[in-house]
Amino acid sequence: MSAKDVADNRGLYTDEHAKLIMANSIGKPYRPSNGSEDEMFYESYCDSCKRAVGCPIVCMAMAVDIDDEGYPKEWVYGDDGQPTCTAFEEK
Repeated sequence: MSAKDVADNRGLYTDEHAKLIMANSIGKPYRPSNGSEDEMFYESYCDSCKRAVGCPIVCMAMAVDIDDEGYPKEWVYGDDGQPTCTAFEEK
C-alpha cells in the first residue's frame, strides 16, 4: 500500500482544509500542531505500522525541531494536502 493510499484512508484534515494546505505545503515536513493532532496522526499511522515498536521516526519527530536537519523526512504533507508518513508499512 502506498503512502497516498494510506493518506486517502487516514486523512486528518477535512477535504477543504487539505486543499488550503496543498497550495503551499506539498512535500514539506509535517509536525502535529498539538497533542490531539499528534494522537490522531499516531493512531492513523503508527498504530497500524509494522515499524511502530521502536520506530526512530517517531522518536526523532518528537526530539528534533522541524527545521533541524535531523527531523524525519518521512513525515510530510502529501499530494492531497494530508499529513502522511512515507515509511508507513501496514501490519
